[in-house]
Amino acid sequence: MTSAPDLPVRVPRPPRRVPERLRRLGRTAPLLVQSAVAAGLAYLVAREVLGHVQPFFAPAAAIIGLGASYRQRWRRAVEVVVGVAIGVGVGDLVVALVGPSVWVLVVVVLVAMSLAVLLDAGTVVVLQAGVQAAIVTTLVANPDDGLDRWLDAVVGGATALVVAALSPVGPLRRPREHAVEVLRTVASLLRDAVRACRTGDADLARRTLERARATDYALQQLRDAVAERQAAAALSVLRPVRSRRALADAATHTALDLAVRDVRVLVRRADVAVERDDPVPPEVLGLVVSLAEVVDHLAVGFDDPAQVEVLRRELVAVAERSSTLGVPLGLSAAAVLAQSRSLVTDLLRLTGLDAATAVGLVPRMT
Repeated sequence: MTSAPDLPVRVPRPPRRVPERLRRLGRTAPLLVQSAVAAGLAYLVAREVLGHVQPFFAPAAAIIGLGASYRQRWRRAVEVVVGVAIGVGVGDLVVALVGPSVWVLVVVVLVAMSLAVLLDAGTVVVLQAGVQAAIVTTLVANPDDGLDRWLDAVVGGATALVVAALSPVGPLRRPREHAVEVLRTVASLLRDAVRACRTGDADLARRTLERARATDYALQQLRDAVAERQAAAALSVLRPVRSRRALADAATHTALDLAVRDVRVLVRRADVAVERDDPVPPEVLGLVVSLAEVVDHLAVGFDDPAQVEVLRRELVAVAERSSTLGVPLGLSAAAVLAQSRSLVTDLLRLTGLDAATAVGLVPRMT
């Protein structure tokens, strides 16, 4: 008789401490302010300009539109308007023909959501179609109110886009945060690879390799953050300034992506060296440790113009050292050294250098 397999136990997330909650509030404060301002403006426009008595969906649509990321705001605003149009249209038509009832409610919601699905609409459109159909069927006494609700959605969506264009400050710090996280991971991987080689710890080497392979998630987070900034730049009235920052973030992502690839190969070779008992000379391992220290300095001084020259000098010093080690190199040692030099080149690009200049600062090996 076989025993039932153990089910995974979900560990509850520990409650956030007050300082962490305050930091989270600080990070989300710009979006909260945008949402509040957009809600007020949308309500004001729908009531004072369009003359709607209770335009409650105008602020709701504005909040929904701003709740999406910058890459999704145009789409989300349009989806809200389309979803409302479908729901209101189906609801008004059916109620006008047969009158309101529970069964009419069921049919109207089903038809509205099905129509949205047939139109290959997104989740927001499908949900809004169902919600608005239900509201029109149960709450709207005057058929003309259905059109008012759709106009409120238009006002809310347009207001969300206007507010976002005037103050796109929500996630614009995120690329830097993700880049720093990737740099710290790189430094940690380098140190663990060295420790595995020095101690011959095959388990540590294998775990380090697995961690290196798992860096795709951190890079994806950075890639998404860069795309957010690019979308914010396209939406913002401050487009020239935002565009320059977006281009800088894109260059950062490219350099870090290459740097992580270098580290993966280096860690993979360290794992092979430990597995095959192919020793890496202390001089090479010491160079990798020095490189990890420079990466730590990069993480601390990242995006700080005052630190650029200092960081470049540190990287160039490691590059010069790598070219004059003068020790016999086996296959694993040569691979580790080569990847370290490639890593220096890609990290130099993080300081604002182009690829050709960065390569020129790494001397040939003698």
